[in-house]
Amino acid sequence: MTARTRLIALVAGIAALASCTGCATRMSTAFSVDGTVVTQDQVEQVAQSCLRSYTAVAKPATPMSESTMRAMSVQWQIDGAIGVAMAHRVNATFSQDDLTQFLTQFDDTATFTADPLCKQTIDDFALAGLLSNQLGMEQFLADLSTLDIVVNPRYGQFDPSSLAMTGTGSLSQLDSKH
Repeated sequence: MTARTRLIALVAGIAALASCTGCATRMSTAFSVDGTVVTQDQVEQVAQSCLRSYTAVAKPATPMSESTMRAMSVQWQIDGAIGVAMAHRVNATFSQDDLTQFLTQFDDTATFTADPLCKQTIDDFALAGLLSNQLGMEQFLADLSTLDIVVNPRYGQFDPSSLAMTGTGSLSQLDSKH
């Protein structure tokens, strides 16, 4: 076997191994919370839903950019996934009225609830807020620290102490581990 044949065989073997390890599907992960994975495609669908809702209701003179909406919706989706995971853990349920009442403290929430997908995202976001109110922030943060939260660095880093994304991330660079 020549050196060139060995090199080709080695490259082919590495490529086959990589295809079996799921690298391609993990590249599409936007974030996960306690094993629940949200893909890049799902992030885009929610961002588009929220952008449609915002544009239809607010009728802004200056449209919101897709990248701004994506960043906002990723934050809402992560907070919402945290709310869903924690509600499941502590067996908490809230009515639609509870969620709606919680959201009244935010001036522009109605502009994001005209589209069903964005509304569900906003309701899940409200769930996290209601849980923090019900449990108290200290207990909420303690429970939050037990969740496995992984965010693709293209969106920045998740700061559990503030429940916020920090850094700007890089939309041109995906984290190969996710």
